[in-house]
Amino acid sequence: MANRNVIFVVAGLVLVAFNMAVVGTVATGAVEGAVQEMFQTYTKDSICANDDCSELNDDWLTSTSERDFYAWNLTNVDEILDDPSADGTYQEIGPVTYEITTERTLIGHDAEAGTITYSEINSFDWKSGVSPDTPITALNILFEPQRIGATSLAMESAFDQLVEAFNGSDNATANALTAFGAEDPVNGGYQLASLNVGGYWDSFLNGGYGYSGPVNLTMQQSENILFGPLGLTGDVCVMFLYGEITGHSIPLDPITMAPSATGIELTWNDSTVAALYGIDMNAAAALRYFVNQVMFKEQVPNLLDDMFGEAATGYPGATKYVTHTVSQWLFGWRDPLMAQLAGDATNIEFGWQSLETNKTYFGSPNVSTGNGTTYTVCSGENPSCDTGETLSQDGSSYLFWRTPQMEAATFGGVGAELLVGTSGGFLTGEGDLLNLGDYAIVEPVQQADGEHLGMPVEVWTASVEPGERSIQAKLTNQESIVDIFPGAVPIYFSADVELKVQCTARVIVSGESTSYFYLDTRQMAQQALSAPEIDDLQPVFKIETSGAADQDTVDQMQSGIIDNQKQLTYWTNFDTGASAFFIDQITVLIYFVSMLLMIAGCVGFSRGGNGKAGDGDTSEKQENMPNYIRDALYDSA
Repeated sequence: MANRNVIFVVAGLVLVAFNMAVVGTVATGAVEGAVQEMFQTYTKDSICANDDCSELNDDWLTSTSERDFYAWNLTNVDEILDDPSADGTYQEIGPVTYEITTERTLIGHDAEAGTITYSEINSFDWKSGVSPDTPITALNILFEPQRIGATSLAMESAFDQLVEAFNGSDNATANALTAFGAEDPVNGGYQLASLNVGGYWDSFLNGGYGYSGPVNLTMQQSENILFGPLGLTGDVCVMFLYGEITGHSIPLDPITMAPSATGIELTWNDSTVAALYGIDMNAAAALRYFVNQVMFKEQVPNLLDDMFGEAATGYPGATKYVTHTVSQWLFGWRDPLMAQLAGDATNIEFGWQSLETNKTYFGSPNVSTGNGTTYTVCSGENPSCDTGETLSQDGSSYLFWRTPQMEAATFGGVGAELLVGTSGGFLTGEGDLLNLGDYAIVEPVQQADGEHLGMPVEVWTASVEPGERSIQAKLTNQESIVDIFPGAVPIYFSADVELKVQCTARVIVSGESTSYFYLDTRQMAQQALSAPEIDDLQPVFKIETSGAADQDTVDQMQSGIIDNQKQLTYWTNFDTGASAFFIDQITVLIYFVSMLLMIAGCVGFSRGGNGKAGDGDTSEKQENMPNYIRDALYDSA
């Protein structure tokens, strides 16, 4: 018979090899699938305290984070007002650190569809750094859209002045229409609020445009200019100004000359205006001068300041530059003109604006900003989507300011942009998207691997370059030409983001982002010609955010995920139970038995026996062996 001692040693070695090659491979190879299965419903598990989601986790209902803000204060505003071509001088202020308390409300859970819908709203409280009461002078983001929109009202007001001038005459309206485009039919001469600009057009203005003689339109032609299909007392006035600033029209139907997404852009000149309104070239040049120079550049700014400026209302506003504190800029200031548009300039609850969305407007009598934002996300219960991914926001699958409706209203100038599939805390490594605060949707790019608190991670980055992403339409959001009007709100967004991802679970364990908001300092006409260069951009706000798993969380992930994939030592943390067939404990038992077998064989060799059956020394050697080895291995011999 074979040498029994050799058999014991070989059997022990076979068990060790079996443990390492088979059990170890099975145990560690199953970790990745088990981890992914465990994290599949991570989104639901982090929200719901039980299976049917009738109970919610407290740390999901309310959570806190921090955010650092920086602002650039314009220190030479008086110089710029005196000379618009002067360069601005800016001083960086910050950081101003706020603690953000996020409150969430569950709206619905559909296990079959694999979706969870909830709303969340933020409250900002100053925590540290520079005082939030620090005054910041900057571009009034409301002013240019207000000036653009108010020009049609100024045109209407100018006509009303003409009507008042003829009160008491036989037909004040007819006389006013005549006087707008020709000589005063009652008093002779020319009215100031007319295309002849009180006679200045003929006396010295029109020579600079290559024309001579006064404007002499019929009453019907003047009526068409003011109140016809392209009447300048209505929304078409914005289209007219757009042509003046850009040098071309919006897309127009070549036959009807009506705005059309499939139309063509016409060169904006005297010929085009003459054709649009059926007037002569001299009158077209006078009309362009009156709308752009007299109304838009001179009368409207003065009108806004007189009616809605700080002297008239007690609130800063209706000027190109305005001063607010940091907290006012971010979370709430009151604009009297916006209050007027809301229905009543004297109602303290009307007219509130902000750059960030706080639960209530800062400084207001607890005026709510709304019910927060509603999200529908993938819960992971249905494999049709990746856990945590956003499926809709406020009921829409698009960014709120880049919808198909916005695309149509701006003739493709602001394209529609889907937010479906943007990450909710995971990166799968394929087709991932990041929503950068609703400012931009970007694809992350994988970099060289790194580590987080000693744990190996994948490193992913995403960026938006300065000057690439105009957010004017986000700030105006009118679904009109104003959203693409050059220089209306010339603010650009840029960002740099770094994410660290646990390789097996695919969960983001660390994230940092820096976002800049830049002002295009060029004049409107220059902005209409080209995108800004870096030298054209002045930072006005910056936001820094970061968050990461702490050391305890990393240690748990290290043990539960990474250590469990090490083929030789996966069993040393003893973290398996019945669901994993007690694989760690079984591994130890196999190692124990293999060691007993090898010890038994080695002891037999050391006693000098050959271990063959029938050897006269066998019983003596058995008696000399330790009891626990003899009992475990030789009882059956």
